[in-house]
Amino acid sequence: MEAHEADNGEEISEICLAPDLEVAEESRKQELQLQVQKIEEEIVTLKQALDRKEKQLAEIKRLLGITPWTQFRDGVQQQYQNLQGTQMYQKTSDTFKDLNEKIVHSQAYNKLSTGAAATKSVLSDAGSKTASAAKNVGSATAKKIGEIRGSSMFQSLGNRVVSASSSLKEIVVGQKPNSEDEAEVNSNTPGQEEVHLN
Repeated sequence: MEAHEADNGEEISEICLAPDLEVAEESRKQELQLQVQKIEEEIVTLKQALDRKEKQLAEIKRLLGITPWTQFRDGVQQQYQNLQGTQMYQKTSDTFKDLNEKIVHSQAYNKLSTGAAATKSVLSDAGSKTASAAKNVGSATAKKIGEIRGSSMFQSLGNRVVSASSSLKEIVVGQKPNSEDEAEVNSNTPGQEEVHLN
């Protein structure tokens, strides 16, 4: 260490780093670098071990039937149960219950309920009357068709169709109709739908 005198007469000492101190500092830096490298290697090893454990855990959960969806659902249910236990939730729930009671017992709500019940009754009556009318129309239509089938005009039309088909058969096939076919056509009663030709 050297001492120098300043302009005001005070002594200033100058500290020089000795070569031993510089070597010690460089040695300390190298030691720290080795520690950093060692810790980084340990981190890589731990990450690899963690990855293996996470894969092992995922496989066990899969074998147990635990999926990410079930974990999510269970987590949401647990959070909801936790929320239900809070004082804030209870106050909010009570407020909504009180509000619901006030609405249900209000005059306006009762008027709407009465009006809705009346509307439901009117619509129910209209529906049953419509169904009854449709049933009556169907019955009347079926009865009228039965009457038409039994009429002599319908039977005459049936005979003409059979006669025309026999004539057509004679032209196409070149046969004369059997007397059995004609007898069978003439003996058909109203309501038979099929005419048998040989």
